[in-house]
Amino acid sequence: MLTTMAVDKLSFWLKLCKDVLAASTDFTTVASVDTTQEEEEEGAQGDDELVFALENDEKSHPFPHPQWSTRVFAAECVCKIISQCENAGDVHFDLALAQEMKQRDSRDDFLVLHLADLIRMAFMAATDHSDRLRLSGLQMLLILVRKFAAVPEPEFPGHVILEQYQANVSAALRPAFAPETPPDVTAKACQVCSAWIASGVVSDLNDLQRVHQLLVMSLNKIQIGKEAQNQLYNEGTSTMEILAVLKAWAEVYIAAVQRQKKQSDIRRSPLVLNTTDDSCRGHTSSADELLELVQADLGNLSKLWLAALQDFALLTLPPEYASQLPAEGRKTNRKFLQKAA
Repeated sequence: MLTTMAVDKLSFWLKLCKDVLAASTDFTTVASVDTTQEEEEEGAQGDDELVFALENDEKSHPFPHPQWSTRVFAAECVCKIISQCENAGDVHFDLALAQEMKQRDSRDDFLVLHLADLIRMAFMAATDHSDRLRLSGLQMLLILVRKFAAVPEPEFPGHVILEQYQANVSAALRPAFAPETPPDVTAKACQVCSAWIASGVVSDLNDLQRVHQLLVMSLNKIQIGKEAQNQLYNEGTSTMEILAVLKAWAEVYIAAVQRQKKQSDIRRSPLVLNTTDDSCRGHTSSADELLELVQADLGNLSKLWLAALQDFALLTLPPEYASQLPAEGRKTNRKFLQKAA
């Protein structure tokens, strides 16, 4: 039903999913997040502090107390709706074209016009108490970053529409890096962090440092050593988290190097040798700042990357060389290392 009707009844299905996700688990409290950078800044209580509204009217929510599995299903439905819209046409990811077509026919509806609600739903799911729902919310956020990172903002040339949600994204990611967070949630959050930074949406140094600090926290966590790892999780789960952190840092470093190389090529181009364009200087500065942030931990990262590659090389030896593998972790880590490679 969803695959056949989602695009034609887009507002209906998104509102249905939003109502389920926004429903409070204690019957009375519903958390909602401001969805614009300007509104968040007006709160003036810090870079990532978001305003929560408490709604005590139980009747205003059609789903007062859904099970966590129902909310997970709603989050998964949102991801499926995004996929269906992608198959329906590029207009769902083009704000200028969507607004133009909406003016021609008010009955038309497009996914990009609901971006604020999509970000809000991803935030609510990613910051929930249920680990399963947090994973679904982070996956939704990852999809939104990948699909909308390059969508330009028609009213502000040179900018993209996701820029106004930078504080919301960083606030949704932060709980996943708390010490008590399960490794699989942290691993998914690392994937979102690397995609967010590599997307190029984040240009302001302060916003960049917020997300970068989350990766620094995860790197410090895996450097503590096996003796300090949480014994609630097996070695395979811990390995998955370690590889996710290292992969996220590798993707950010690759993006930083590529961005700086691109800006260097632009500066050397004869067409821009005499230019004084502020936007060009701004992008160059952003590329340099990102690389500088990564280089601060590059020494430790190089050792960890090399160790992971060595482990992978050992685990992929032919069967006749199996005796060279260490006795511990011979089977446990193989699938995670192979997947990461």
